[in-house]
Amino acid sequence: MALTTSKSRPKRTPLVRVVAIGASAGGINGLLQVLPDLPLIPNCCLLIVVHLDPRSRSFLPQVLGRHARWSVKQAEEGESLRAGIAYIAPPDFHLVLSGGRLHLSSMGPVLMHRPSVDVLFQSLAKHRRLRTIAVLLSGAGRDGAEGLRSMKLSGASTIVQDPAEAMFSSMPAHGIETGCADFVIPVRAIAPKISMLCAQG
Repeated sequence: MALTTSKSRPKRTPLVRVVAIGASAGGINGLLQVLPDLPLIPNCCLLIVVHLDPRSRSFLPQVLGRHARWSVKQAEEGESLRAGIAYIAPPDFHLVLSGGRLHLSSMGPVLMHRPSVDVLFQSLAKHRRLRTIAVLLSGAGRDGAEGLRSMKLSGASTIVQDPAEAMFSSMPAHGIETGCADFVIPVRAIAPKISMLCAQG
């Protein structure tokens, strides 16, 4: 599947950091605020899970690609991570990182969701040599909370959107309840925080 933006092909540079972003109801609005303010970060890629209708074709890569500085594409089975790309989980498939490659899983829904934020976050938590950042945005339900805990315990930095300003507060609120959120901040502050954390090494 081709990239959905016209940006130049990223260089093959060693990948040292992954930023994983989970969102549900109201989360696309959050992504549309985060991505335009997030500069390309050397040797970094984004993995994005949004709860989508499994019965419909997703145009999310095209929508986000029009606003992001990153190349945005729907994740494909077995592809290697590359710096400068934002990979989005396709509808009705979990997105996991295993063996250094992305995989699409059709195992059962987790907390009624496929793709599941928990599944992505927990797969990343197993890669302790990979520096990671977890971001949890607006959404209903509790998907992402246990994954956030797993990533924090693995050494990741964790960011949660302030529930007070989220369109749907329960998903970020459950993430905060784990006690594993390093930063609880407004959505407009998330891109600068990611940049700062990456600059710190």
